[in-house]
Amino acid sequence: NTYFGFPANDRFAVSAGGNTNLELVSNGVTLAHTGDAKLVTLSDGVKLLENLYIPEFITHTGDADTYFGFPSNNNFKVTIGGNDNITSNINAVSLKYAGALKLITTNSGVTITGGWVTDGVSVAQANVEFTDNSKAMFGNGNDLQIYHDGTNSFITNTTGDLTIENTGDDLLLKA
Repeated sequence: NTYFGFPANDRFAVSAGGNTNLELVSNGVTLAHTGDAKLVTLSDGVKLLENLYIPEFITHTGDADTYFGFPSNNNFKVTIGGNDNITSNINAVSLKYAGALKLITTNSGVTITGGWVTDGVSVAQANVEFTDNSKAMFGNGNDLQIYHDGTNSFITNTTGDLTIENTGDDLLLKA
């Protein structure tokens, strides 16, 4: 039941226990376990037909500081240039830039460290909260700023006119 050889033209096979576990043909290689194909080479790469089990990390060839993997149960990380840029466990996902934490998921949403930029329409489904001296800035040059310094509140416009328009009833300013 165990053999290796050339059972047909342009074909080499290794079999054990009546199952062909390695087959080399003119257009590729098939690797099997108990006769069931698990890995097949293709003209443009390799195709896994079932699960890939990674003992810990997959490292980029020639760059030992760039890899991804599973350092422990329920954990995943992507390291580029020695910096853990993405880490994940059953409770949170963390994103870093050059090793500095920028975004982390929490049980109540996400926490962003530093600024965030959007090039489209963003809709907040809840309050957007700013700490004292943090500014909401608008315009390419941050021309309009709204902020609170802990004591006073400010609206600052540094270019053109500041227009407040009300198309409804009254415009009320209270002191």
